[in-house]
Amino acid sequence: MSAEKNWNNLSVKLKCRCLMNLNFKTRYRFRRTSKSEMSIIDGLPISFESVTVINEDLNPCASVVIVQDKNNKFTITSRQLYFKQDTILPLLNYILEKGRVEQFVVRSSEKDEVFSNGPNLEDSVAIKWEMSRFLREMKQTLRAMEETLKPKTNWSDLPSELKMECIDYMTLMERWNLRQTAHVERDLVNSRKIFAETVIVDDKFFSVTTKSGIGNFFISYEYDLEKLKRTCRFITFVLQKLSANVLKIDVESYDVICTIANDLSEDEFLELNTIIIVHNFVVEIHWWLSLLKKCVNVVIVEKDDDYQLDYVAKIPAVFNAETIQYIDVKNIRVLESLLKAWIEQPPKLNSEFQMRFQSFISIGPLSRMDRCIETQFDEHSDLLILQTNDLEKLILVFQLNKQREVFTYLISPNQEPYDEFSGWKHFGKY
Repeated sequence: MSAEKNWNNLSVKLKCRCLMNLNFKTRYRFRRTSKSEMSIIDGLPISFESVTVINEDLNPCASVVIVQDKNNKFTITSRQLYFKQDTILPLLNYILEKGRVEQFVVRSSEKDEVFSNGPNLEDSVAIKWEMSRFLREMKQTLRAMEETLKPKTNWSDLPSELKMECIDYMTLMERWNLRQTAHVERDLVNSRKIFAETVIVDDKFFSVTTKSGIGNFFISYEYDLEKLKRTCRFITFVLQKLSANVLKIDVESYDVICTIANDLSEDEFLELNTIIIVHNFVVEIHWWLSLLKKCVNVVIVEKDDDYQLDYVAKIPAVFNAETIQYIDVKNIRVLESLLKAWIEQPPKLNSEFQMRFQSFISIGPLSRMDRCIETQFDEHSDLLILQTNDLEKLILVFQLNKQREVFTYLISPNQEPYDEFSGWKHFGKY
């Protein structure tokens, strides 16, 4: 026969015998586990030789209780009792209601008060009364402390400047929920920039990653049209004031683009370090790039066989970018159209255009361009130099033999092409 027993399967009588052998500190902690244990422990007799409260600064949250019975002496602080509130008031209240106390001592910075129980009924009533009075005073002190710590001002009373400071520390969903409450809050939220590390807009999900990791956001809406409509409004809200390091766009759904485009006003622009567009159709890429106010790096991953880059190169934010990367190009016409745009109005010196063809295509046919002033084709590489409308700027086009990567760079006439190319980084992979 097994001797193993679960505590819950023990009879009340056996539980009482076990609990009587526990010291007061353990018994009091055990009392907090369930209502059944609380009712059993409260029915057990309990007595104390002395209860001492050390209350130096009259703070109920920092007081200490010293409990002494016939066999043991315990020093108990609030944090040892698993209280929801960091005070000793529940412990003293329990002792007052359930225990017999021979001596009650209160030690404070002002004086020590000692109340002793005696053989007369009056003595027992007196010590109970003194403990009750002390508890009432501590409760009043605790209420006064809570009132002092309670904020005196609610959100609606805060000035706009302080509200905007608070909004800067909110997550995206907190901002989104706040702007639904009133027109004033909507205007305040819309006036603040949203800073992010990486933002991804995809046909299946939308995600925002911050540098610290606090406030990261991810939502999936694949195959759920209603959720997609609601999410598009949220995406619009984020894009309205977005300032991000990287924005990646991989959207094939024309409905998603139209929904976002309808909600964005013409005077809203994106400030980005890098934008990555997985291009599927003409309207999409032109619309996203036209939103750019400032962007250092523009990366386009081509999926449209028939698209041309000719007018995209003339978009101000793209034209002024330090680096443009065009990946998986099907033919050389894209490069030629960009070169023509640079010839007509060359950007700043050291602007760079990097291209990766889907398969190897030689830049040799570009030597037929009217502005080509120098060519060099050998067994290692192909090099072209084109003249621009600005006499202080030349376009250098370089390709290693049998390589898909092509590098285009703006240089001044006194720069050596090979010196410039030796400092270039390898084509980035996105």
